[in-house]
Amino acid sequence: MYTPLDAQKNQIRVLSLLPGAFGDRICCELSIETTEAEYEALSYVWGDSSDRLPIEIGGQEVEVTKSLEGALRHIRSETEVRYLWVDAVCINQKDDLERNHQVMIMDAIYRRAVRVLVWLGPDTGLTDVLEAIQHFGSHLDRHWDPERHASAETDIIPPTLRIFMWLKSTKWFTRIWTLQEAALATSLIYMCGSFILQDNEMDGIVQSFQRHFVQDNCCNMLNIEGKYGVGDMEIELSTYLVRQSDMAKLKEKSGVSEFLDVASRFRYRQSTDPRDKVFGILGLTDDIPKHIIDYTKSVTDTFSSATVEHIRKCGNLDILSHVLPKSQSRTKYLRKEEPIEHGLPSWVPDWSDHRPIENWRLQGLIERHELIKLFSACGQNSQACVEYPSDTTLSLKGLLCDEIAELGISMGLDGHRATPNVRQNWREMANIDKEPELPYISGSTISDAYWRTLCMNAKFPRNDTDLPEKADRDTRSLHDYWWWQILLHEKYESVPGQTRKYDEPFFRVFDSHIGFLASGRKLFISKKGYLGLAPEDSQQGDEIWVLNGGRVPLVLRPVGKILERHSRSEYIFVGDSYVHGIMDGEFVDASVEKGEVPRPVFLI
Repeated sequence: MYTPLDAQKNQIRVLSLLPGAFGDRICCELSIETTEAEYEALSYVWGDSSDRLPIEIGGQEVEVTKSLEGALRHIRSETEVRYLWVDAVCINQKDDLERNHQVMIMDAIYRRAVRVLVWLGPDTGLTDVLEAIQHFGSHLDRHWDPERHASAETDIIPPTLRIFMWLKSTKWFTRIWTLQEAALATSLIYMCGSFILQDNEMDGIVQSFQRHFVQDNCCNMLNIEGKYGVGDMEIELSTYLVRQSDMAKLKEKSGVSEFLDVASRFRYRQSTDPRDKVFGILGLTDDIPKHIIDYTKSVTDTFSSATVEHIRKCGNLDILSHVLPKSQSRTKYLRKEEPIEHGLPSWVPDWSDHRPIENWRLQGLIERHELIKLFSACGQNSQACVEYPSDTTLSLKGLLCDEIAELGISMGLDGHRATPNVRQNWREMANIDKEPELPYISGSTISDAYWRTLCMNAKFPRNDTDLPEKADRDTRSLHDYWWWQILLHEKYESVPGQTRKYDEPFFRVFDSHIGFLASGRKLFISKKGYLGLAPEDSQQGDEIWVLNGGRVPLVLRPVGKILERHSRSEYIFVGDSYVHGIMDGEFVDASVEKGEVPRPVFLI
């Protein structure tokens, strides 16, 4: 069925979907074209590979997934041929070389398509949901709540939660490939059965909900869903809204994005093949070369190569900050079909590890990633010196700063709020309440170092469009007010005459901000007296290194020396850290003045 494609000419295959009535057998032809041809591209979820139905291509019977068969049946015209690019049949899936090349040009395929058709599945029982999306998504000023607004249409009772439960459960919104396919489209429509939604309507429903229920708070969901209809859905809804807003912003963005911005923000999206967690977003970025796309290589080789190539291209070690802790019992969060690990070296992020039950962990990683450009712990040693002596070993250079002497308990999140006993444990460990004016090793006081460590010395709050800035007096005042409200709520409930604002929006936003930055972290005190936040896997005796090209200090665990031609120090990579007093290159600059030279470090 497949005539070889000429990769030099960027050839593709286009599927001609022949006309027919809805119930007729699906008949198609394949032709070899280039991306200059006129065609529509299909964006869909393959579905269960064992649940297949027959279609006809070029006179041959071919089995495709039930999902694809349903999409083609609904797309087909009764009178005209439709020209489509459909990955499952336009790529010879059994030819790895062809597959590699076609995935390399996937961005061009979707960008140059006349239209991208998004198939969301059948519309069974969804008429009221789809009509509500169309109604509110197309006019953002329409109020949802007739009890608060006479302008709201009383004959329309929006199935609010059903809208978001359907969107949340629709697999198209949870797959990594569909992200790139939608973001690159010049024209996009959504199809659910025979119902068609415009792109602005789908994005608009999220914007409308945020405006009326979150920002302006002009509509009350209880008036629509009833007292018991909402339940404890606030966190789930807010998580979903943030994710959909991120997708809308990506679609609006002009130019390429940074790999780590996309990979971290959309890490929750999944793929059947773990390698696609990297390959599936390379069309949106330019800081990992596409030549790493190779389906003959293992998941370990793919993720390792992506890490090394990113360091070489960007000259920094930011990608190492995206390693999630390995010591937690992930098995309780995994479905049976998900691999626990791929045998990755300690320094390689496992992009397939999406922690479905621990969204707070991914959100914390995103928050810290946004702040990383505030720092330059490596100072004048700003260029990473990377070597790749083996498939599992990464050689870097840097300076040993200190060693972890004491650790607090690990910070988790209850909803969006930091665990109360952790905050008290950390304050007692740092002795903040007894000796707040104790001098700190890098200047100022221990209390100043503590609150700056909690917020990673970053100003807050800030708008999404603002670049991060260093914390200032206002941040300090906000922190102090935040802590006093926590004490009023948890310790001094009987104190009369105090205004309690524990549940006010500004308090909750700041509380969740601190919680996310510290999530999955432990407060530590080093041998020299530095305060910092280290990964929850950290142990007493772990070393704090500032490596060339590292904007933040890294926690490494020595595993002894081995003899080859010469002895070398090998380390397990534990994770990145915040260490107050060395984040602007102070330690490195002082070391260079003393004549110290960065030495090799081998991460295994």
